[in-house]
Parts: sequence; C-alpha cells; structure tokens
Amino acid sequence: MGNNLKLILLILTLLVAFQTKALSQIPIEVVDYSEDMVGQMLVYRVKEKFRESNIFYLPLVPKGFRFRVQISTMDRFKGDDSRSNLSTMYSVIWLLYDDEKFIFPIYLDHTLGYSGRDVVGSTAEEIVARTDKIITQFGELLKMLDKLLKPEGK
Repeated sequence: MGNNLKLILLILTLLVAFQTKALSQIPIEVVDYSEDMVGQMLVYRVKEKFRESNIFYLPLVPKGFRFRVQISTMDRFKGDDSRSNLSTMYSVIWLLYDDEKFIFPIYLDHTLGYSGRDVVGSTAEEIVARTDKIITQFGELLKMLDKLLKPEGK
C-alpha cells in the first residue's frame, strides 16, 4: 500500500508540474556532450530548431521544470585521419527534469544513430520531431492517469 501511495503522489506531482506549463511554451534543455566537429554541428542545429519553434523554448539558465535532451557524439571514424569529421555517431536521451521537485530525472526515451556531415540538418529535425512525439505521448499518459485517479462524477 505504501508503494501505491508514493506512485500516486509522484503522478499527481507530474500532473501539476506538466499542466502548469501546458499553456505556455515547453522548456527544453539541450545538454551537449559532443566530442567531434560534426557532432557539434548536430547539437547546434538541434538547438536552432528548438529556437525556431513556436512550441519549445531554450531557457538561458535551465531551472525548474523542463525536458532535457542529452546528446552525446563521437567521430564515426575515430582514428582514421582520412575519414575524420565526415560523420558522427550520436546518442540522444530524453529526460523529464525538475531540480526543485525531483531528486533524479525521469527517463523518457533514447535513441542511437549516425549522421553524415551532409545530412546533419535533417538529423536535427528528426531529433526535434522525436522530442515533440515523446512529449505528446507523455502528456497523453498524464491525461489518462488523471482520468483513472479522478473519482466518478467529479
């Protein structure tokens, strides 16, 4: 019974945190762990796509409730000087983060891939589109849980 109560409290906290931000733009923190030039280009393009968006914004000083997108990259052909900086391998992890309410971030999803220098823009668009999909699914889950937790007739 104690674990169920903790789960319900966590869900209610998430509902409150998410619903207060639902009427405005969604804060996104992009964390850059790029090691290579193509990876740096990818992270830059992802940030630019978020800045251009009407749905998301990048706070200057991330604080409070936000979705965190962690991007790690490394040269796909590391050690091969003839093919250096042609392509990057990347990992993206999506987290729900609130440094004021959560001790640890909440894991949402992840992906792995690689991108050539010539397709960095489309890869960035894919990452932003996936972010939108993940946040939409998370919002739908919260709505479903809200319906389950509300008593009938209220």
